[in-house]
Amino acid sequence: MTPAILLETFRSRGVQLEAQGSRLHYVGSVSVEDLTLLREHKADLLAVLRAEHQPTSTTSDDHWADDVSAGPCGLCGHQPLGEVQDWPTAGERRWVCLRCAARPVPTLAAVHAGLTDAERRQLCTEADDGDFLARLLLGMLAEGTA
Repeated sequence: MTPAILLETFRSRGVQLEAQGSRLHYVGSVSVEDLTLLREHKADLLAVLRAEHQPTSTTSDDHWADDVSAGPCGLCGHQPLGEVQDWPTAGERRWVCLRCAARPVPTLAAVHAGLTDAERRQLCTEADDGDFLARLLLGMLAEGTA
């Protein structure tokens, strides 16, 4: 069950969920099984709840924005699109669907683990050629701080 579906299930039963810092707060009647689900999916639910409160502007027809291609989300293909500020890095903005904007950001170790052997060799080559970010990533992974 996805966090969005789980959140909608609780809402349809009248249970309100809120992100309060690192805590997941609920108002309403929940069972022991519900509490287990909330604990198991806490991080994902917090991400969805935080994304709902991010400053976004949504539209089903985004042709008016010159720098936005018409059509669905470039990551997953869904609508509506939302302009997410300071994502994926500070000072940038990107048009994605709200579901993709709520996805947690992977750690550097997770990104590195997903690289192919050719991509790892390329990363080492770039580090040897003086690429600061490649050297930083390899150093962090070697120290276990990523």
